[in-house]
Amino acid sequence: MKGIHHRIARAGRHELSIESHFPPGTTQVHLPVWRPGRYERGDFAQYVRGMSQWDGSDWQPLRKEDLHVWNCLASQKPDAPVQLRYHFTAARLDAGSTWADDGLLYVNPVNCLLFHPDLSAVPVTLSLPDIPAHWSIATALLTSRAADGWQMHASGTQQLMDSPWIAAPPDDLWRGSYTVNEHDFHVHVWGRLHFDPPSFLETHRKFTETQMEAFGWLPVPEYHFLYLFPDFAARHGVEHEASTVIAWGPAEKLTLDSDGPSPGYEEVIDIASHELVHTWNVKRLRPAEWMPYDFSKACPSRLGYVAEGVTTYLGDLFLLEAGVIGMEGWLARFEKLLTRHLWRDFVPRDREVLLQLTQAFRLLRPIAGAETFLVPAMLPRGDALPEEYITPVWWRPAKASMAAVMQESGRKAEVRVVYRVLGGRLPFGFMNELQVSLAQTLSAKKKELHYSPEAAVVDRISGSVLSAAYKCGSSAIVREWVIMSLVRAGSEDATEEMSNHDADCVRVMGWAEVTVSEGATDWRLFRGVLKEIEQMAESGHCDGKARLCLQKTVHCVNAEGNLSKALRMSARSDADKVL
Repeated sequence: MKGIHHRIARAGRHELSIESHFPPGTTQVHLPVWRPGRYERGDFAQYVRGMSQWDGSDWQPLRKEDLHVWNCLASQKPDAPVQLRYHFTAARLDAGSTWADDGLLYVNPVNCLLFHPDLSAVPVTLSLPDIPAHWSIATALLTSRAADGWQMHASGTQQLMDSPWIAAPPDDLWRGSYTVNEHDFHVHVWGRLHFDPPSFLETHRKFTETQMEAFGWLPVPEYHFLYLFPDFAARHGVEHEASTVIAWGPAEKLTLDSDGPSPGYEEVIDIASHELVHTWNVKRLRPAEWMPYDFSKACPSRLGYVAEGVTTYLGDLFLLEAGVIGMEGWLARFEKLLTRHLWRDFVPRDREVLLQLTQAFRLLRPIAGAETFLVPAMLPRGDALPEEYITPVWWRPAKASMAAVMQESGRKAEVRVVYRVLGGRLPFGFMNELQVSLAQTLSAKKKELHYSPEAAVVDRISGSVLSAAYKCGSSAIVREWVIMSLVRAGSEDATEEMSNHDADCVRVMGWAEVTVSEGATDWRLFRGVLKEIEQMAESGHCDGKARLCLQKTVHCVNAEGNLSKALRMSARSDADKVL
């Protein structure tokens, strides 16, 4: 047998049985440490079990040379191929991992297939013996049929590791194609479709034509968009040499109707345009550290801002030029980028510059007129800041209240919730992802929302203010406020209800003002924020990480302003039970 051969078969739910044949004389085999598109260690060997080698009569266990390297046994026959087998746990469904069950085989080879650095130019053949003949396969690799089932072919290790595939029944894997400048582009969608596929395909054709016109050529013969739309939460996209994998869920939130695209649908199109730009920027033109890819170690680069920043800017710009989005949509996307990244490293020294930037990025949102604003509790701390723009005192945000010209009323209700992270630390990026999620869900569902944070908060900044005015009951007009903030373990911001401050906490305060004495509030804004936090914790933070364990403590404030005794509730007690 010439070349390298991998035989991949499903061995139960979330389990792969892999048998690999390497050329005679192979002394070691490696599993990749990292994958392109992530630029950080992946340590995929943690999912490998039972690595063994056939010695001519039986399977012998192999010993590791390193965390990701196994030493092969000396063969009694010098011309015999080195035969290996092992099991791999395939239980993550995102754009960079591997998943196996009865109805889907989704593989990123860089997660699970062995290689040797000195054999990178050797052709590789993949066999899928348990995939039925009537199933469809989505991949940029060359596919064929053999006596033992489906086969795929790669020119070498570089192409192999950068070419994922999806195999599924044809009813579950929709496919559409279009041609631009004599290049074929294929769109494969696994999952339930809640939108019109021809419209989805036409949008791809539009931004593809614009990108092809700008670059003038395509580095690969054809290109494949591989979509995974599960019923659970997912949000991830990864570029590859001649394809991309985009995972987004739940699928039911990807809609396109007479009211226009849903926020999730828009985000998927944004990611698709971004990933296609990567075909030129990163896959063809990339930092020297990634040319060629060295899978044996992490390969960081200082040019990440070019690899991702330029790609993001161009991806949105091409959507505008293609007519997929209008100027208002492009400005909203650009504002999101500016607010997300500017505050990360901005250290204010000049009050006027800070205020001009704040107003330019619309972080101070007008409510009723030019002089009426909501003040986000998200600005960096520092002596150079005017007092009214520093994070308000948590329990009595008087400065925010006055700046927003809150109406006086005889009836005020307050409730406070503290989520303590069991295990100590909140995952990096959680607060930022929460802001993005709130901006999408609340803005779409609550048309009266005055301030939408739009990803404007990063981890080292305290939080933000949201406000909604709505009619509740027959005559009462309610103005409801919510302030969120993050308090890191060991910081000096702990308050009386957080005396045991040995863990990160997410604090949520809500209060409402009602225009009539007999009025009441249903806490709709507050409920929405709590539900979003708990949904993120339950489903796991971005990129498929394990769910968070939160300890929920509730406090109420009576008409005299006195704080109630803390009520500790189950982490699974939903917002309705709390209120």
